[in-house]
Amino acid sequence: MKKWIVLLGGMLILTIVFLYILIPSQITVSELGTSETTMEAEYRFISQEFQWQKWWKDANGKSHTPGNPFSYDGMDYSITKEINNNNAVGVEIDVNGAKYHSVIHLIAFDQDSIGAIWRCELPASINPVTRWQQFRKGRRIGRNMEDILKNLSRFISNPRNVYGFSFFRTSIRDSTMLSSRFISAAYPTNTELYSYIDIIVKNIKKQKGEVNGKPLINVEKQPNGSFETQVAIPTLHELKDDGNIVFRRMVPANFLCAEVYGGAYTAEEALRQMHYFISDNHKSKQANAFQILLTDRRSEPDTLKWLTKIYIPVGNSDLPPKQ
Repeated sequence: MKKWIVLLGGMLILTIVFLYILIPSQITVSELGTSETTMEAEYRFISQEFQWQKWWKDANGKSHTPGNPFSYDGMDYSITKEINNNNAVGVEIDVNGAKYHSVIHLIAFDQDSIGAIWRCELPASINPVTRWQQFRKGRRIGRNMEDILKNLSRFISNPRNVYGFSFFRTSIRDSTMLSSRFISAAYPTNTELYSYIDIIVKNIKKQKGEVNGKPLINVEKQPNGSFETQVAIPTLHELKDDGNIVFRRMVPANFLCAEVYGGAYTAEEALRQMHYFISDNHKSKQANAFQILLTDRRSEPDTLKWLTKIYIPVGNSDLPPKQ
């Protein structure tokens, strides 16, 4: 009987020793997720909680409900700080009231291949039973971190999810046009746009010219809050300046392009996302952006049916496929 007691006692001691060897005093949980995107794009989506709304899924695969905590398998997650210089974000993990600090750090494998290393540390108790419970909690945290990174990767590896629009590369042949500018206190209305469009069309006819395409516009917000708008109409041949209406020539170039349905807000949002795309891919804008109004907005009252093409002239390398 005593031998059994000694044997059981020895096994218990060995188990405890094994626990202390297996489980260090600081339990480190680390997971890696990879995405096919850019560093800048992925950092935006992990460093801003309003962006989490777009890609977060719970353990049942359901999208996040605005106003609720970001939860996964009974754990709540929130951003504690941004670490811009290191492309890292601090994330607090709340497990039934026990809060643990973690960090997601981004590293670049290539220009469009990014790794997200998520690391969390838990202190281990001296009590062997509690130490084992904390070890199991760390394993559960790690599994959740792995699943959350997979959700992020699936979402962010699709450029349309990142930017909200599809972009493609195109080119425009050499073209001639007449153009005019005007200043408005607010974003130009359709009435203002088409009044200038009509003036330019009349001038083209006055010069015995022919319209050779849809209207082009470029709207730029000025430092004082006003808007400067340039309106242009393509012409079949070169025409002359006439007062505030001036001749312009567009030289052949490569463009980042998007086709969008919607009103002015949708077009401006697409333009903003195109600038993000150019910056994320370390390209430079070669000249001012412009929009081509493919729908006559005066004859179509439904803004959802307004089709606009947006162009930004950029360099030729590493752009989406040409169409």
